[in-house]
Amino acid sequence: MKTLVQCAPLWLALIFFLGPLTLGAEGKHTAGSTPEFGLPPDGVPRPLSPYSTLWFQFQYRGDRTPIEIRLLDGLAPDIQFAVYTPELMEKIQRGEPHKPIGQMVRANGEPARDLSWAGKFPNSGKYYVAVQNPSALTRSIRLLAMGTAVEFPHTTGISNAEQPKQNQPAAAAQASRDVSAQPPASAMPAHLIANAVWVELPGYVGAASFSIPLTARPARCTPANAMPANVTRSVLLCPNETYAPFRVTGSNLTVYGDPTALVQGAPRGFGITVTGNNVAIVGVRVAAATQLTDVNTWLCLYEACTYDTIYQKGAVRGGIGYGGGILLQNNSNTAVIHSTVWGGTIGVASMRSTNNKIVGNNLSNLNGWGVYLMSANNTFVVNNTLNDVNRGCTGPDGFFYQSGCESAGFACAGCQHSIIVGNTCTRAGNCYYADGLGGIKSNANRFFNNYCAAASNNCFEVTYTQGNQFDYNIATADPATGTNCAYPFWISGSIVQFGKHNDWACTHSQKRAEEESKISTLEPTEVRGL
Repeated sequence: MKTLVQCAPLWLALIFFLGPLTLGAEGKHTAGSTPEFGLPPDGVPRPLSPYSTLWFQFQYRGDRTPIEIRLLDGLAPDIQFAVYTPELMEKIQRGEPHKPIGQMVRANGEPARDLSWAGKFPNSGKYYVAVQNPSALTRSIRLLAMGTAVEFPHTTGISNAEQPKQNQPAAAAQASRDVSAQPPASAMPAHLIANAVWVELPGYVGAASFSIPLTARPARCTPANAMPANVTRSVLLCPNETYAPFRVTGSNLTVYGDPTALVQGAPRGFGITVTGNNVAIVGVRVAAATQLTDVNTWLCLYEACTYDTIYQKGAVRGGIGYGGGILLQNNSNTAVIHSTVWGGTIGVASMRSTNNKIVGNNLSNLNGWGVYLMSANNTFVVNNTLNDVNRGCTGPDGFFYQSGCESAGFACAGCQHSIIVGNTCTRAGNCYYADGLGGIKSNANRFFNNYCAAASNNCFEVTYTQGNQFDYNIATADPATGTNCAYPFWISGSIVQFGKHNDWACTHSQKRAEEESKISTLEPTEVRGL
């Protein structure tokens, strides 16, 4: 059995600030360059240039509940940070003498795993942390502020995997809880089955292999100009024709594609929307489209998110509202097989559905999520290719991020008892992500024999979940470019089960990923053996 190694923090004594801090008027307004443009202390890895200071800010309710701040900087012997109250920041801005609440430094230069500070205050407002690098080396740091009264102003309404549970947006949580009764998993009538696609699962997955039934392939294709807006019978797409978006409202049918046929998606819509049961989408090609206003914005994983920053206010429709390739909605026993989607926000989405199958597809070159599950249980996601699902964006904080703006090869919220096996993901924000925040559950899923290379954030991330299993997975560098993955996994607030055959080979080690996941939250975080 593998047990999470708890990092023993070094509780350092407060010492007086070494000198007065001044704010340069000519500094550029880049993320972290000034207190006003402080970054959220959310544990995201950030570079710290030589001889420089990086600023962070967070909101505190002032109810005298504890705050804990931890600086995770590897073994750097020279990093230091200082904490400033709102009153101290006013003094700094007026140019008055000041000293921080405390400055944490290395004791005699000895490298510790992290620097930690704790305190509590009666006053609400914005609190600030200045992280200083007095050396000639660039450092990679992760700053975490934890506490029940701690909030990150610019992440209101954003699903942040490393925020405490109580900071999640009410609108998103409510939207995710609003799960109507899922359809029963009734099988296709035997007399309609003309063929089947067999899906073999490795024995160690612990789930039975299965077949996906198909109806007879039509003798004649349906031209694009004759394609009904609502498909109620099996159809075959014609070679070299381009189809407008359509819906599949009938049940017990198959949509057959052609290697040269194309379904052209529309911005904020799906190329194919399926609401019928026992439907198979086989071998289609969808060129999805992204609305221009969605290209460089931070994505909302949920059906709705509420933002309240100086740069963005109000609610936005997220999740399937961004559109994409193929949407499976309110159905069961529906499959997408050997199909290709590119160019939009979502590859294949399964929403409020059960027992659906997403098998052998190429869902690459997307800017949101390759596979997206929301309140979808018992889903099989098998042998898909999920490459280059990543994006830069300008966040609700007004700053530009080069990659990882809520993007993942596989993403789910409210997915349970699903099988994620044999998939390949390269150069994504996260490769595989399951979220259990906001009153939803993403529990008891099995991640087996999946490959992840060069994920800019985490190869496997499960937050605030129970009973997810991992074995025979690979987290490694991209063999084509040599770019490594940052973290093999992130399991904040989760109790997970690891088998003995995972190969975690990212920049940060398995031990460090375990330790930092644990100290990023007050919720129980533990690795158990399978």
